[in-house]
Amino acid sequence: MKTEHYQVLDEVARATVAELTAFWKSDPGREMIHRIRSVLADLPECYSTYVGISFQVFDDERERNLTLRETEAMFVNGRKDLFIDKDPDLCSFVVEGSAATVPAGFCPRCWGPWGQESQPAGCSRCGCTVGEDAEVSGS
Repeated sequence: MKTEHYQVLDEVARATVAELTAFWKSDPGREMIHRIRSVLADLPECYSTYVGISFQVFDDERERNLTLRETEAMFVNGRKDLFIDKDPDLCSFVVEGSAATVPAGFCPRCWGPWGQESQPAGCSRCGCTVGEDAEVSGS
C-alpha cells in the first residue's frame, strides 16, 4: 500500500480502536462487562468470551486485505479480564518507484504472504523479492 494511503487509513484505524478501547471504561461498557460476567458465572468454567474488532482495508484489484489495527477483550470465569490493543509491526519498502508500507508478513506489492524467518523475504503469490523488486526503506 502506498505509504501516504497507509498513513491516512492508519490515523482513522487508531482513532477507531481508541474509541472502542474507551468504550470498555464508559458506563455502557462497564454495563456490558457486568452482563458478560453475569452470564459466564452461570455457565461451566470451561467457557469464556472474546470480543474482537479488526480494522482492515480491502483492495479490490489485489483481492486481498490488510489488518491495520485490532482491539480485543477476553472474559474468563474467575479470572481477570484481558484487554489488548494490537499494533502491527510495519515494514517500509520502495516498490516500482513508490514508497510502500505494509504490516510485517505481507508482500509490499500484492499483499500476499511474505517470507517467514526461516526463508528469504519473498512472495509466493507474485514472486516479489527484496533486492530485485522491493528495496527496504529507512522510513
